Amino acid sequence: MDNDVTRVQNAGPPRELPTLSVVSIVSAGHLLSHFYLLTLPPLFPLLVADFDATNAQLGLMVSMIYLATFVFQIPAGEFVDRIGAKRVFVIGVVLSALGTMLIGLATSYLFLLAFAFVAGIGQAAFHPADYALLDAVTADDEEGKSFGVHTFAGFVGFAAAPPIVGTLGLLYGWQTALVIVGAAGLAFGLFAQFAMGPVYLQQVAAADDPGSTVDSSGSVSDDRGYDLEADGSGESEGRFGSLTLLRQPAVLGMFVFFVVVTISDIGIQAFTAIFLVEGFGYEETIGNTTLTLFLAATAIGVLVGGWLADRFDFFIVIVCSLLATSVVFGLTVTPLVDRGPTAAMAIWSTAGFVFGLALPSRDRAINALSDAGDTGKSFGIVYTGLPLGGFVGPVVIGLAIDYVGLFSGFAVNAICFAIAAVIVYVVRST
Repeated sequence: MDNDVTRVQNAGPPRELPTLSVVSIVSAGHLLSHFYLLTLPPLFPLLVADFDATNAQLGLMVSMIYLATFVFQIPAGEFVDRIGAKRVFVIGVVLSALGTMLIGLATSYLFLLAFAFVAGIGQAAFHPADYALLDAVTADDEEGKSFGVHTFAGFVGFAAAPPIVGTLGLLYGWQTALVIVGAAGLAFGLFAQFAMGPVYLQQVAAADDPGSTVDSSGSVSDDRGYDLEADGSGESEGRFGSLTLLRQPAVLGMFVFFVVVTISDIGIQAFTAIFLVEGFGYEETIGNTTLTLFLAATAIGVLVGGWLADRFDFFIVIVCSLLATSVVFGLTVTPLVDRGPTAAMAIWSTAGFVFGLALPSRDRAINALSDAGDTGKSFGIVYTGLPLGGFVGPVVIGLAIDYVGLFSGFAVNAICFAIAAVIVYVVRST
């Protein structure tokens, strides 16, 4: 892998690949991934009644999903470059759906934890496989849009899960609700298997041997008809070559960036309601509505950010967006702004929008650091910072609130956004 982020990655593969079809299928898979991440919380009241579980035990179920994602995301990236992104994508869909369905069939709390872990293994496959597939079919000057649509679909999944799963749970019970949404995922996985070709292996094969071809099963042969091993291993050596990528300052920097920015993002999602209810004295409905506006504005910002990522220096887009987000949230802990409910909604909406602008550029930056045969590894190792930051963030901000004060928690959010912007600026200079 070279460190020249200005190089053209996708000059080799043919551009007649079914871009719209692959982007649509992969984005639908990302929607499903995020949908499953928020499948359990709406059913917590029903689970409490059946298993007599504490809040801590319910939270542990969600933690098991993120733990599995953290553990298996690097291996998933390795497999993307070895056996192909399509195969890993389909396996991820199937495992996430199967784990969700099995939770619905669980007869004890331990089985709930075990099946949540299975679902988390499936979640680990999405980011490495998704971005490898998108990169394989998207021209360089259109990547921002593809990445933006993909990220937007994830936010749609977040928004759709609570009302759909909650309604199914109330009408038919939590077991049936989970079996239904799990079965839907299995059906989608079957559809993806037959509807999408091995486009990532085609890209890797074309880069390594212009005379090679890849059939629909993922088998590679050269122009003489001999079978070749389609492992797409790129230049990273060893069984877990992605770990060696951390020796490169730019890749290590983006990994740290993910940890830091996720601390802020998860902190906002976890503590907005508490901050506004206990800090400003708002009704709980105002706090939840404000958080919803933040997420909705982020989704809109993502779509606009995709356009920006294709037309401007994506590193600079990230830096400016995160600094703006830091300033906006920093204002919430000062007496400089109105603290009425309308002002809070406007502040959170503005912050969400400018934060969303950074996300497609973030993914373009990671892709720019990847060779064609190392896309899975790069996204696998860098995106491992997401579950790590998701685990650390609530603890760090919770400690700040408990020992320093409520407003210090959001000061930490603002500071972490600024630190993330500085990290990206340093990565750009390398």
